[in-house]
Amino acid sequence: MTHAMTMRTRLIAAALSVPVAMLALSACGGGEGSSGSTQEKPPGRATQAAPTKAGVPVNDDRGAGQTPVAKGDTCNPSDFSLEITASPKADDGGQSRLVLAVKNTTDHTCAVSGVPTVELHGPDDAKYGPVYEVPSGPKTSATGKVVRIPAGQSAGVELTYLKDENAGAWMPTEISLALPGAKNEPLKAAWPSADSGITAGAVQRQDAATYPGTFSGTFSPLF
Repeated sequence: MTHAMTMRTRLIAAALSVPVAMLALSACGGGEGSSGSTQEKPPGRATQAAPTKAGVPVNDDRGAGQTPVAKGDTCNPSDFSLEITASPKADDGGQSRLVLAVKNTTDHTCAVSGVPTVELHGPDDAKYGPVYEVPSGPKTSATGKVVRIPAGQSAGVELTYLKDENAGAWMPTEISLALPGAKNEPLKAAWPSADSGITAGAVQRQDAATYPGTFSGTFSPLF
């Protein structure tokens, strides 16, 4: 009887040990392949944007020694001089031409654009007075292209004028050119005479004409 009781006790103990083992496995959790397991990931690091380079000006790729555009936009009328030169174009139908050369006298580039104000100054005409304000040409743009003039170089404005071969005709003594926006600070030069190597001659006054034969243009590079 004692033997029988001992065997029964062992069987009960073995039966009880199975759920305990199963509980132990559940408590440990399944491996990587277990479908019911939940593995907590460590908190993610804050994403930091890659540092960006500071904005670079459009013209920052200039080579060494080149002049910034800003300098070319800040030149004053006093930074230029005016010289009258002969035009390569021949006289045509009583019209002659001169080139009004606007020279950059600074050590950096200067920019000019637009339609300059050109005036011829001379004796007091009985009808129109001493100043002939030259109109812009029929094909002249209201703005004109921007011309960047290097130091020591010039941009030219072509003056077309109608000659007057009559005795006692109106002969200018001076010509002035004012940059756009600076009408009160004109550049001035003497009207060409035989002494200068250019014989410009007298000019026919057409101050009130609808289609005058005397007119000026915009800036073009002479370099």
